Amino acid sequence: MPPPKPLPLWRRPFGVALLALLLLLPSAPFGVPGGVGGAGALAWLDGRLPYGGFWTMYAPGHFGLLAGLFALFGRATLVGTVAALLLLAGACGVLTRLLLRLRVAPSLAAAAALLFAASQWRLAATLTSWHPALLLLAVAFERLLAALQDGRARDGWLAGLCFGAAAWSKHDVAAYGCAAALLGTLLCAGGAAARATALRVASGAALVAGAGVAAVASMGGSAAWEALVRFPLTEFALSRPERYPTLLAALDAARGPQQQLEAIGRWLTHHAPLWIAIAALLVAWIERRRLAAAQRAALLAAAAAAFAFFAAAHVQINTHLATLTALSLTLLAAAGSAARRAGGAARGGLALFALAYVAALAIEPARAAVRALDLARHGAWVDAPGATLLRAPARDAAALSALARRIDELAAPGEPLFIGLHRHDVLLTSAPWLHLLLQRPQATRYAELHPAIADRAAAQQEIVADLDHVRVVVLWHVGWPAERFAELRERRAALLPGSGATLLDERLARDFAPAGRYGEYEVRVRR
Repeated sequence: MPPPKPLPLWRRPFGVALLALLLLLPSAPFGVPGGVGGAGALAWLDGRLPYGGFWTMYAPGHFGLLAGLFALFGRATLVGTVAALLLLAGACGVLTRLLLRLRVAPSLAAAAALLFAASQWRLAATLTSWHPALLLLAVAFERLLAALQDGRARDGWLAGLCFGAAAWSKHDVAAYGCAAALLGTLLCAGGAAARATALRVASGAALVAGAGVAAVASMGGSAAWEALVRFPLTEFALSRPERYPTLLAALDAARGPQQQLEAIGRWLTHHAPLWIAIAALLVAWIERRRLAAAQRAALLAAAAAAFAFFAAAHVQINTHLATLTALSLTLLAAAGSAARRAGGAARGGLALFALAYVAALAIEPARAAVRALDLARHGAWVDAPGATLLRAPARDAAALSALARRIDELAAPGEPLFIGLHRHDVLLTSAPWLHLLLQRPQATRYAELHPAIADRAAAQQEIVADLDHVRVVVLWHVGWPAERFAELRERRAALLPGSGATLLDERLARDFAPAGRYGEYEVRVRR
């Protein structure tokens, strides 16, 4: 019997990763990357570690990774963008390998992974906490499946080590993923070998995650506990509530058929992962006698993880939706492959649902592609110290370039800045990414001005004390009407007693005079 022909490159994990990277790279130059990663990495390089040195509610992993990349390749926006795309492409390759282990046809496995890459096509990509966590979780699940199929102890240990390493960037996501993996292993794999694998996974995860806990404690002590545990479990959901879109409300707000279709797509994107997880469990139950124990364990683990991520995403949508999308496409491909013996009506229904879900996932990438084409034709390059191959709308590029020149005129090289908002009693978001773009250290440990933190008197007193050593500040004017701010301030005062402090705004008005306005950004200098 002749040996099987090798798979073509585009259906192998490495080839899929390469194709995913080629698909994602064209987005790299477009849009101004936001987020807190760049500011945190710069602070780290300046000797200010997370929690004690700068406030953050994120685990330290992606700050340290980005700091290392800045040290190697330079402190530029493009470094974080390319790193994010490389990690995404790597995750696509590992997802392909995982699906091949689940006995999914190579073409379907490659298509599912590349669909995930396409679903994440966005402008202004940059390295965030979920990029390394997603790759590590994909490797962890793939190695767990390898351990259950091949019985090698090292694969179980490696799966656990990857779960623990993921906790360094996303501690909640890693905990949910590891718990789901152990549940699937113990309930579906069975026997002493599966219990031994589960023990290795748990031990490896505890070892690496425990080292992370020790590192975090040494960095910030009680400040780390407050930022990573107490605040996310208490005031966070009240300070910046995020809600899954309801279909009726979205359709009511839509104007015209196109917006209605887009509203349906966004609703489906957020809610379909739960239905897909349930469908995968049903398929695993129906096909339980045909599926190997390792396959049943993997399907249960992925579905359980999807349930956990879906629940967590009701508190913070943006950081879980990508993980849910990866899980959903993996489960769809695996369930579709497992259900190939089902009747034609069942297969047709599953195919129609998959097409609807993929169409919903295409909405945001399509919007991004249209914006990228517009920026390629009508945008301009940003001329700022930290900007490398950064193309933005012409007006924004001109404003940021002029802002960078003005800062260089007013502040000595390396002089720290305070980057805030036009008001700090009602915080929405802030612009810590300007520290990277302008190549300026942060003057206070509150680079990210988070609601329920920097709008309280205690934090503002710290910032005011730091302002005594600052000559130049940059204030971002958020274009909301005063009535909207008043409404939000009143609501937060009821939910979060102690928020709404005005000390910082009063001191900025007293001690700093306007020195130029550049688009949305105002420069002030000490009087």
